Amino acid sequence: MYDIKEIIYSLLEKEEIKIEDIPNIYLYMDQVLSLFDEKFPYNENEQKLTKTMINNYSKGGIIQPAVKKKYNKEHVLMILVTCMLKRNLSLSEIKKLVDESVDKVDNSNEKLKKTSKKADKSVDKKNIISEKDSSLDSEKDIEDEYISKTTGENKEKLDIEEIYEKFISKKNIIEEIVNEHLDDMIASLQRDDIINSENKLLDVLMLCYCSNILSETARAIIRGEDE
Repeated sequence: MYDIKEIIYSLLEKEEIKIEDIPNIYLYMDQVLSLFDEKFPYNENEQKLTKTMINNYSKGGIIQPAVKKKYNKEHVLMILVTCMLKRNLSLSEIKKLVDESVDKVDNSNEKLKKTSKKADKSVDKKNIISEKDSSLDSEKDIEDEYISKTTGENKEKLDIEEIYEKFISKKNIIEEIVNEHLDDMIASLQRDDIINSENKLLDVLMLCYCSNILSETARAIIRGEDE
């Protein structure tokens, strides 16, 4: 007889890839795949990450293009998050979510990026003064005005490393809640013959129903104002 509680506990014990597991150097495709083979907590019968998958994530705009066929820490984290999300979401849903939530960095040419950022910042400052018809007195006033405007535009976006770090720290809270209440929840469901009814189909239907509720809640968040 299967034990639903035992299965849930075994899933909670799986460890995600840690930030420190990802090297701070550029990796070739084979090295990225080896990292996932060694560290990623695949589900039973889940297809492992492949070169084709990574290329599809890049072509679909979910991750930035490789830099001279190499992938940095940001690339690896985006691939990691995509692998986790695609268990429940389509790639188009993930793309929409990433575009709205992640502060992407153009890794294709970091020197050009830094130069362009300085130039854009200078232009933006002038535009801010012109738009507000302001007579700001000092460079510090201009800087403060620029920071205020750009921070407001990107306040909901975080870089992928910060997002993943927050996820790792917060997921433990969910695990603690489950651990604290799982026994009572299972006992209640068993008492009403809802699960562990010795009929696999009924148990699986109930669990899939719960999974669907949570997945659809996630999709509703992604759709947001489009509804």
